[in-house]
Amino acid sequence: MRLVNVEAVTLHSLARLILRTVPGAEPAVFWGGDAAQVVVSRCLELLGTPADHYLRRSPATAERLISVLRVRGIGSDAWRSAGGDPVVADLLEAYADMLRRCDALDATGMLLRAAERVEEFVRLRNPTLLVKLDDIRPLPGERLLLEQLEQHIRAVESIGASPPSVTNAASFRILKARDRDDEVTNVLGDVLASGRPFDEVQIALAQPAVYGRRLAVAARTYGIPVVVDHGGLFFDTPPGRHVQALLKWVSGGLRPEQAVACARAGLLNQDDRTPGRRCAVELLFDAWPVDMVGLLSPDYAGLLREAVKGASDAVDSLVSFARKYIEELLDDRGQLRPDMSLQQMIRWVRRVLADVPSRDTTWTDIMNTALRGRAAQVIPESITMPVTRAADVLLGSLQGVQMPVDDGPPGSILVLPLERAALSLRRATWVVGMDDNAAAGRSASDTDGLPRSAMDVLYRLGYDAVQEEVDRVPLADLLDRLSRRTSEITLCVPAYDVRQARELFPHAACAGLLPEDKTHASMMDRPDPVLLVPLLAQGLEEKMPRIVEAWNERSGTSWTAQNGILGHTSRPTTASASSLERLSECPYRYFVRDILGVRPREKRTEWLTAAERGSLMHIVFKDAHVRGLLTRQDGHDAIAELVRERLEKHARLSPPPGSYTRMATETELISMVGTLRALAAQETETWTQVEAEWKFRDVNVGPWRLRGQIDRVDRNPQGEERILDYKTGSSSPYEEKKLTAMQHRLQWFVYALVRKQSEQATVASSGYLFVKEGEWGTLQVVNDPLTHDGARHLDVLADRVNAGWFPQAAGHSESPCMFCDVRPVCGDVKLLGRMLKNKTVSDDDFRRRLDTWWYAERHLFAGEST
Repeated sequence: MRLVNVEAVTLHSLARLILRTVPGAEPAVFWGGDAAQVVVSRCLELLGTPADHYLRRSPATAERLISVLRVRGIGSDAWRSAGGDPVVADLLEAYADMLRRCDALDATGMLLRAAERVEEFVRLRNPTLLVKLDDIRPLPGERLLLEQLEQHIRAVESIGASPPSVTNAASFRILKARDRDDEVTNVLGDVLASGRPFDEVQIALAQPAVYGRRLAVAARTYGIPVVVDHGGLFFDTPPGRHVQALLKWVSGGLRPEQAVACARAGLLNQDDRTPGRRCAVELLFDAWPVDMVGLLSPDYAGLLREAVKGASDAVDSLVSFARKYIEELLDDRGQLRPDMSLQQMIRWVRRVLADVPSRDTTWTDIMNTALRGRAAQVIPESITMPVTRAADVLLGSLQGVQMPVDDGPPGSILVLPLERAALSLRRATWVVGMDDNAAAGRSASDTDGLPRSAMDVLYRLGYDAVQEEVDRVPLADLLDRLSRRTSEITLCVPAYDVRQARELFPHAACAGLLPEDKTHASMMDRPDPVLLVPLLAQGLEEKMPRIVEAWNERSGTSWTAQNGILGHTSRPTTASASSLERLSECPYRYFVRDILGVRPREKRTEWLTAAERGSLMHIVFKDAHVRGLLTRQDGHDAIAELVRERLEKHARLSPPPGSYTRMATETELISMVGTLRALAAQETETWTQVEAEWKFRDVNVGPWRLRGQIDRVDRNPQGEERILDYKTGSSSPYEEKKLTAMQHRLQWFVYALVRKQSEQATVASSGYLFVKEGEWGTLQVVNDPLTHDGARHLDVLADRVNAGWFPQAAGHSESPCMFCDVRPVCGDVKLLGRMLKNKTVSDDDFRRRLDTWWYAERHLFAGEST
């Protein structure tokens, strides 16, 4: 075990530490987005910008524009010389002047200046260890600072979550319950049965207001130690809601009789036995924008005097003012007095607001520069204001106070909202409350958690509880984020909510087809299988046999992939040409991959998988085309730099096994770029690329409605087009006779049909370009593609879907199935291979059986009579 002296926990705090350490560096005062917007708005007002100007109407837009220009080093002179809006140039100068006068830095500027001084900082402080999380997504300024730190600090360790592309995602399993109370007890019992140490366990609440109270009561009943992290903003906690209600009344002009009624209801005068009293008092005190306690320190006051030049008298007045009032709150040790109640705290705050000295612009500067980096709102005007306005300001300030994750004492289970569960690194997570409310978002009331008597007082006083819809992160994103931080996730689901399982669990790992209870009469009339109780196991090998076995046991009906496709496909539509290929090639694989969204357990053996290599090169090829690098003389080096940038981003998520692997991969990908450049030089007189990643959507191709994108469209001098799809693999499965057979490859025909239908293009050829090393630009194309009878094939495929006939596509040989990632679905591959010899026989068989047994079986399955 190592003992490490931690001096900074975020890149911003580290940047401030660097600027404070290096002699001659500017004071590092962080300006958040709200503060920068206030400054930009003030600058526009001082410049006399017309009220209808687009920047004046949207301070947020103006702040983002100024930040981008400053990050890119574009000054006012460069902007004017480029013919830009003169208002923007004036705003750049005014903003820079404001920063110089306040001697403060915006967030990006602070990071960039800190990055310039990393070497000197390392020499002065000699840091020995830099610890970073694997899944951070640094912004440009943060990235530069991080790179400089990694270069100069000897030891760099990565901790925390690795994305699923590097390691296996967390395992999922389902815990079913009868109702909400049963759900809570089942979770606690399952935690005990797991045998895990309590300090490795967290319980994530998808609906904290509904399940938090039940869980706390059950934990006390069974004697299980839990620590409840209310999470999120302070106002999401019961004490925060008390303060929020109080400040809203003050903001609206609280009358004396209302204050008396609130005190009687317990809103203002909480006794020592009420949980959360100290939390409410301390957070309200901490929400005051100026660090009043810090002003009692000579160092802090000196820093403030230096930051607000020319206002030392005002700072001295503020110090005296703070000392006068703070001494009433603090004991000899500098802590809040233990007998300070919430009522006394509110009374003290109101006296402060009424007695602040009048300093119009100077006080605003002090408030801005004295922020301590928390998410408090900057006061946009003099703090000499009516008490109602001051209550509004405090209300806005408190809304940004973030509650840190509290791990609590050792040996305790951590209970916290689902949105915050990814902030903890506990190894096992039980998720509670994933019903329809969790999927659709919930409503939050200011009175949620208040006693019944207090709510009655609210309504008698005329205070309307504000019902606001809380913006929720999609459930799939929350589960994905959580799976990167924990090794085992248990989802506890009440039975009455599982009927809507497809909507409730949009997570990509969700898969399971089980019927409802046979006693449910309406189930006999349902036309399709019901997705119920997703079995989220670790791998396909474990998952699919359990699904089929459970279906057969509970329904008494044989279940196959055909049944699932029938239930899913009410009319022949598909998302893309590639999914059409998958459906034509093998309906079993299409069902498991495209309908259920099942992915097999990943066994990563290489740094870049085939899919990742293809995705990376598609991005590079498109950028190269847009920037005209394929035909420029110096284009090779520029494209090679694009490749290195993309590999660098991938390396942050998935570190390469070694330097040789990275170098070999870089060499291979750059050789692919050379293939494209050689093709462009060779075909200068014949073909010219005119489109890259050409997107199309909702194009009717026969009975199908398609969307997707075409990698490349070339045009010759006669106006004819050539359509190419990039491939980074081998060309052997793409011979022309295999393409025209249309058993497995349909993209070339579909893309030609889409271009003709959407753009009235004359397509001379369509096919594939292979850029893999060793292929050296092999072209496999079909000339005059629209002369082939591909439309009939699409019609037959649609007829099969409508009629429920899905022959296995491998033919008499089972070799195409040997390496299929969903093979466990199919059972005996050899038996399936003997079902049909080839697609021609299957078409005839399909027509013969259309009106006979298969049609009858299909409708019997749907619960209809024939």
